[in-house]
Amino acid sequence: PDWSADGATILFSNGYNEESTIYVINPDGTGLKSLTDGDRCGSSEPDWSPDGSKILFTKHPCYLSPSESDFEIYIMNANGTNQIALTDNDYEDGLPHWSPDGSKIGFSSSRDDEYPGIPDVYMMNPDGGDLVRLTRGPDIKVMSAWSPDSSKIVFLNIREIPSGYEQHLYVMNSDGTEQRRLTGHDYDEGLVVSWSPDGSKVAFSS
Repeated sequence: PDWSADGATILFSNGYNEESTIYVINPDGTGLKSLTDGDRCGSSEPDWSPDGSKILFTKHPCYLSPSESDFEIYIMNANGTNQIALTDNDYEDGLPHWSPDGSKIGFSSSRDDEYPGIPDVYMMNPDGGDLVRLTRGPDIKVMSAWSPDSSKIVFLNIREIPSGYEQHLYVMNSDGTEQRRLTGHDYDEGLVVSWSPDGSKVAFSS
């Protein structure tokens, strides 16, 4: 779930598959409205723009059309209209997050040819332009959360080891510099991360 900027509406998706749908609902549970339809091209991972006028989301493979087999990032108006693809390629793009100042979008993508299928963290403008790569393989790197002042990004680093996988939270500047590991346990979870309002702490599950 994601609150709107004015606190009047909650945004959420009802799953993470080809039939998932994005909804809005009032805080008291009334006024449920679907913004996308589960048309075998399911939509999930919704994220409000800071001003509440736009919504980012990930569209899943369209299983009725074998030629559309990847994940793409879309943007739409807050009422669900004018859905526009920000990415369009043969790779998997997802987990989009607006920067708090609204100027950038952080996301994960597997478009690296050196390590096929291994996602890294990227950044782009709200119109899909000015793509910048922030991390590099061979570990899996997953976009997690912007700091409140948009100057830093926390991401999850997943590394394959002989006994399976280890995963740690890292922080970096928004330009990809000064990457630093934050956690020491092998199973720290980075998909749900929350910065404190003053940017001095990060809450996570492990």
